[in-house]
Amino acid sequence: MHSGSTLLRRAGPLLTAWLWLLPASLSASELAAGHERVLAVILQPADVGRDGYLEAAASYYRGLGMPVRTAHSLTELHNQLVQRVEAHGPLSEVILVAHGSTWTGAAVDLFPGGPAASVSAMQQARADGSFPALPPGSLAADTRIRLDSCAVGRHQAWVRAFAQLWSAAGEPSPLVEASAEFIAFGSTVTAHGVVAERIELPISVQVQANAPDFSDARTLTLAGEACGQIASPCQQRQLPIKVTVQLDQTVADKAYPRRRRLAQRAARAQLMDLNLRADQLDWSWKADADGGGQRWLGTATALITSPLPPR
Repeated sequence: MHSGSTLLRRAGPLLTAWLWLLPASLSASELAAGHERVLAVILQPADVGRDGYLEAAASYYRGLGMPVRTAHSLTELHNQLVQRVEAHGPLSEVILVAHGSTWTGAAVDLFPGGPAASVSAMQQARADGSFPALPPGSLAADTRIRLDSCAVGRHQAWVRAFAQLWSAAGEPSPLVEASAEFIAFGSTVTAHGVVAERIELPISVQVQANAPDFSDARTLTLAGEACGQIASPCQQRQLPIKVTVQLDQTVADKAYPRRRRLAQRAARAQLMDLNLRADQLDWSWKADADGGGQRWLGTATALITSPLPPR
């Protein structure tokens, strides 16, 4: 039995419920050391008002004594990092907090007003120089960037493109760490006071072209290794998410082989941005509104499964 109750908010648009979780504490000694060379930045879209997850994360890192800033795009983040380096020298650690998912990566705009920081957008911006690398000397050999953004670690193409964005061609990229799980922040009320917490909630993500026919969340009872660190038997919450991909290319004649069209560069880039493979989706044709051609429409169901603590 635990000595306090915990209310946490987690990142990512996939699950919006409050999660009651067992207490878990994170040592502050490592994060709080050398504050001049560390920085926590909340990546909040400009059109989003108050956000419980982002506010809880900001409170958590302020509680560790770390400087906390807010940026509405990666361009704004770039400017803040440059200012920090000019004032205090090379950075040792940057913690970035954002909503995210295994399909989109972190939910943040590349430039003010867009586009979103997708894999292809970041690669293009680095290639054409529209997003400049950080000035030489901004990053030390041991500089680490940690993304507190749900399940982004499952989108390795996004993580690589993000890491490469900060260094010039031919220079080493900073080490970027991103969790493959859901992340939550909150506080526990104990007999000794309120304790701020950061916790990672393990999940399973399966994308199925021919998914089971159900539309609501359901609770599963599992046992053994499937329960992870939770005593067996345990319950898990399974939430189906509909995945829809409409390829940007208009095809005048749908008789073209599907594989040939999906192999086109733009189509590959679009699926790479979404961390999906063509064979994970059911494909059909959809007529353009102007009648000038047809597009491929891919659909699937993603089953998000996460453990529930025992009552």
